[in-house]
Amino acid sequence: MDSEAVREVFLPRREDCLEYLRKKRWKEGVKCPYCGSLKIWADGYTRKGARKYECRECGRYFNDLTGTFLSAIISLLRRCLHFEGN
Repeated sequence: MDSEAVREVFLPRREDCLEYLRKKRWKEGVKCPYCGSLKIWADGYTRKGARKYECRECGRYFNDLTGTFLSAIISLLRRCLHFEGN
């Protein structure tokens, strides 16, 4: 089995992962992680493919990963890479 075949079987596409996350996280509709409002406006996508939202109640922006452990990991990696580069 070549590496591309292994990748297809064991590593799902980013879009598929984000769609799965959306379905699991927002079962009853997208909810603002800051104020809990359901009055949300979809506002495109991030560069990495996560859906962006704007809360109509508090005015804050967030995406599919905001407030998840994935967001914390990405933030930590960015800080580590920033310090590595200096």
